[in-house]
Amino acid sequence: MTRSVSEPDREGGERRLPPERWEIIRSQARERAHELRAQMLREFSGWLVRRFGETLQRFQVWWQRRKAIRELQGLDNRMLHDLGIARSEIEYLVAGGDPERRVPRTVMAKRAPCAAHDAARGRDVTIERRAA
Repeated sequence: MTRSVSEPDREGGERRLPPERWEIIRSQARERAHELRAQMLREFSGWLVRRFGETLQRFQVWWQRRKAIRELQGLDNRMLHDLGIARSEIEYLVAGGDPERRVPRTVMAKRAPCAAHDAARGRDVTIERRAA
């Protein structure tokens, strides 16, 4: 089925396009659609490659952090203390936390066991009061 398209002529009236002209217009439209589709695919593939690269970089950073955390968690408490790190601070510091903003650790002095604790264990508890 051949369709004809109207276009205005010089006098403002309409005239029908011949089938050959119609085929030329259709082929030009197909070529333009093909060009636009190819351009869209190029842009999309470029975006996809960039996005994949960003995701890969994030994964590598995450993997390196997890590796560092595993290695530090593998150290004993004495080695961590020599490094100035508490076990509870490892993930914070590996994630990029500022060592200067850490809450300072307080060293707790050894103290005598609690009398209530001894009483709960069935030990004889005598409470002595010191004169002030």
